[in-house]
Amino acid sequence: MAQENQQRSMFDLMRDIGGNIEKLIRSEVRLVKVEVAAAALERVPPVKTMAAGAIVLLYAGGLLLVALVMGLALVIPIWAASLSVGFVMLLIGVVMVNSGRAKLRALPKVDIHLADGKKALHG
Repeated sequence: MAQENQQRSMFDLMRDIGGNIEKLIRSEVRLVKVEVAAAALERVPPVKTMAAGAIVLLYAGGLLLVALVMGLALVIPIWAASLSVGFVMLLIGVVMVNSGRAKLRALPKVDIHLADGKKALHG
């Protein structure tokens, strides 16, 4: 009779272990989701800066074409007007893209380990 109670409690213990492992895995998955979301949100502003820089670069190309057409009416030579406007816009775009890239590189790398999550769960 005592051996039957011991076997039953061993079965209950194994079932509890299985339940605890399931809870631990679910907690780790939730932790990874939170860490990934936080890392993604941290990278949004630099990516926006890079996108704005890319748009400025597109406008630089458009302005170069407009300057070629409208430059005919200017006093200075057509090539000088087109070159100066295009060069200024090109510099602005390059500065913006490089600024965003530098901000992204300055952020810490995301390295997610399940062991870190265990430390956080257990204090």
